[in-house]
Amino acid sequence: MKILFVGAMDCEIDYIKSQMSNVETKVCDPFVFYLGNLNNKNIILVKSGIGKVMSGLLIGIAKANFTFDVVINIGIAGGVSPLRSGDIVIGKNYAYGDVDLTPGGFGYEFGQMAQCPRYFKSDLDIKSLIDNSECIIGDMCTCDSFTTSIDFVNKVNKEYYPDLNFVCFDMESAAFAQSCYFLQIPFIAIRSISDIIGNDNQQEEYKSNEINSSIEVNKFILKLLNNIK
Repeated sequence: MKILFVGAMDCEIDYIKSQMSNVETKVCDPFVFYLGNLNNKNIILVKSGIGKVMSGLLIGIAKANFTFDVVINIGIAGGVSPLRSGDIVIGKNYAYGDVDLTPGGFGYEFGQMAQCPRYFKSDLDIKSLIDNSECIIGDMCTCDSFTTSIDFVNKVNKEYYPDLNFVCFDMESAAFAQSCYFLQIPFIAIRSISDIIGNDNQQEEYKSNEINSSIEVNKFILKLLNNIK
């Protein structure tokens, strides 16, 4: 199995990159891909950049230039209480919190992108390899914004997606999931919580935890690789 690991920022991939061996680089503008070995597995590692557009662009360029079996998005995210900073979250479903085609009368629900399912599901085979005692499995919501409003979180959870349970909010996971859905590539996102949405000191919490939370999710990935045959 060859895995494409994608993080949006340098800090989200730096630790894994430092642990890789036999590393080769390939530049596919504007992205730099690192090809090598990690825990006796062949992997490709890349930084996508932040946001939904960069996520879709990255998956398209990766697919055109490389062969891989699964995409794993790694990084950090804002968590919903009672989660705490440092918790590891595995995405079960991925949805948009800022897509709204309902006024057009096309029959779509809030959050549903045109010609897409209402939300995107994770790859169950990868999820089955994870020790649930070390992580939280929940739904992830993606917006092109740094989410700070607990009122917005509650509205998305209770009004827009009452059948889901969003435990964290980020800026890429649903876009990666949508891209992989169209290209029929198994996908899963694994995030470490860097800050708690709605806390009075949320921005300071994020700045303090950005590096450490990124390292923690990278270390979790190393454990996961040991379980993949």
